[in-house]
Amino acid sequence: MAFEKSFRVKRRELRVLSRLPESCLVGSCLENIVFGVFDSEGEIDHTIHGKHHALSISALSGEKADKIMYMFDKGLCTVPVVQVPREPKIFIFSASHSNYPDLHTIIKVNVVQEPKLNIATSIELVDRNPPVPSNEGLSERQDHSLCSPSLICILKSFVDYTAVSAIMLFLFIRIFAHYLDPWQQSIRLEYEGLVDSGGKFAKLDDEAAELGYQVGQLERNLKILNYQRERIVEEILELKVFVDQQQLSQIHLLVNTKEHVRKQVEEQGNTAAAAFFHLFYANTIEGPQFDYVDDIIGVVALLGIVSDYKLSSILAEYLGESYMLAIVCKSYETARELEKHSEDGAVNHNCALHAAAAAVGIRIQRRFNVICLEEIRAWEKASLLELGALYPWKLVSLLIFD
Repeated sequence: MAFEKSFRVKRRELRVLSRLPESCLVGSCLENIVFGVFDSEGEIDHTIHGKHHALSISALSGEKADKIMYMFDKGLCTVPVVQVPREPKIFIFSASHSNYPDLHTIIKVNVVQEPKLNIATSIELVDRNPPVPSNEGLSERQDHSLCSPSLICILKSFVDYTAVSAIMLFLFIRIFAHYLDPWQQSIRLEYEGLVDSGGKFAKLDDEAAELGYQVGQLERNLKILNYQRERIVEEILELKVFVDQQQLSQIHLLVNTKEHVRKQVEEQGNTAAAAFFHLFYANTIEGPQFDYVDDIIGVVALLGIVSDYKLSSILAEYLGESYMLAIVCKSYETARELEKHSEDGAVNHNCALHAAAAAVGIRIQRRFNVICLEEIRAWEKASLLELGALYPWKLVSLLIFD
């Protein structure tokens, strides 16, 4: 007979759903990048969900990237911030699933330098002198053959008047320059001071730009930390619900286990533990001989039950039946009151616990152990935690037999 086993592999693909820019400025960041996991049919795979499915971002172009995990929410994952390098280059980074490395995608972004703007100041504009048109190449054309004698006289008079006007203009400029020189010098000093201040302003601009970049970096880090805090709070709530459910199941198991143990002890009809259970749950422990009942803590079989069934079984096997049926009390006085003896040393069945047991139809025929907690003290040489880790049998002996 031939057997044939077939395997079916489910293919998934990680895609970027957000529209990424073709280029980014140096020192900027990519924000709110949405990734999605698609199945073989092209639909978003909603099974990729919870704390076992996370997305990690790692740089492939030499930059150091923080290993931050972003959890998937029904097949989708949003990365709040991805830092862009501070130098122009091709920035390459990879996004991959934390548990499935084959489920990844590579993203490339062109990082460019911010263009510098050359802005001319008003002083520079004032300092620039407009071009003066040149008179070279121009020549006076005088064609005396075309001028009449009267016209020549008029021209000579005009030339004489122009010369006088030029001389007067020259004298006026010299006088004006004499009074203008101090004012011009003060303007030049102010201009030089503004030039020096311009360098200081440029330095302040650089410092302001650096501080702005640092503030932006801190804001991006704060955004990432807020995202992580929200995820941690969600995980805490999920774990709390899970732990509460476990605690309820353990409490239910513990109650059922105690009831089962109590019934088993009550079936041991000729023991002091069975008599104590019958008397205690029937509220028949009363009378002057039972004034010490408040000092009785219980039976080891019930006191040694924990939520772990295996641990309870190990403790019961280690102690044995006699000590599992032992009665635990607070003082030696209470232990002495549980049983009375006659003058010849025989047990007096007409008083104490034997008389109360006989009243409910139980005759105690077996010897029983009593554990007193009166002289239990702290371990002087080592803590109980160290003692239990190194010598567990000594810890049990200390708690029971001391």
